[in-house]
This record gives sequence, structure tokens and C-alpha cells, in this order.
Amino acid sequence: NAESNFHSFDDLRGASFAFNEVGSFSGYEAMRYFLASRGEDGSYFGSVLQSGSHAQSLQMVLNRQADCAAIDSTMLEQELLHYAAIAPKLRVVELIGPSPMLPWVASSQLDSGLRARIRHALTTMHETEAGIHLLHTTPVARFAPVSDADYNPMRQMLAAAERVKFAIS
Repeated sequence: NAESNFHSFDDLRGASFAFNEVGSFSGYEAMRYFLASRGEDGSYFGSVLQSGSHAQSLQMVLNRQADCAAIDSTMLEQELLHYAAIAPKLRVVELIGPSPMLPWVASSQLDSGLRARIRHALTTMHETEAGIHLLHTTPVARFAPVSDADYNPMRQMLAAAERVKFAIS
């Protein structure tokens, strides 16, 4: 909350931390990794609260039900785009990352031709007028093909995060 006394990550020791859900990379695992990379453990925060969504975590900070939250940057950009009035009410005290964006996936039960057409439509939409218009309504610049190896940094972060355990309130 912009009206809080928290100006740096170090100020958050003992504070309440809201996260969306266990297993969320940006809302939970990235924070565990960040703490591990600083030599901290799960006791860094005074309390850890599960909110159920990034939007709810953000609302908990705005309502002072939580002192801080890890919010996915794409989601935060989208919220600020739609609700510009909340921007002056928030303070970013730390950026964690970068991390690869999570992939869009399709069921292997879909016809392989259909999966290929969907992949092509997504990875070329930034080249069409309709696609450019649609992308401009989001904080996403474009979609790009990825490989499994593109997610190795996340795997390494998750392995390091394993040593940080939170006692969820």
C-alpha cells in the first residue's frame, strides 16, 4: 500500500504476505525462490495468507488486510490498465525475476492440425491488423514459440525454492 511504511524488501521482515495459491509460480514460488536466494527462510514474513487469486491479493494490500503480495507483472499491468485509479495507491518495493512467461497449452487430444493452426494464429497475430488490435487491449506484445528448455530457469528456481517453507495462516 502506498501509504505504508514499506519502501524496500528489507522493510517487509515480519510483515503479512498474501499469495494467490500454492503452486502459482509468480504468486508463490517466485517469492520462495527470492527468499532462498537471499539466504532467508519461510519465517521471513510474520504471517502468510492465501487469497485465492492475484486480484484478491492485490485487493488485500489495498484494503490493508495484507502488507504485501507477489503479483504477476502481466496481471498487474492489466489491472492498472483497467483500474488506473489504484496505481497511486500501490507501491512496488521489489521486482522478482525475470521469469519466462507461462506457456499456453492445448490438449494432446485435439487434432494435431488444429493445434498447429492455433499455434500459428497465436504466434503470428502481431502481424495482422485484427491481432494487433486485440494485443493492444492487453499488456502482451506478442506470442512466440517456446521449447521445453526455455523453462529450465524456472525449474532451477523451483529447486532452490524447495528449502523455503511457509506456515500458512
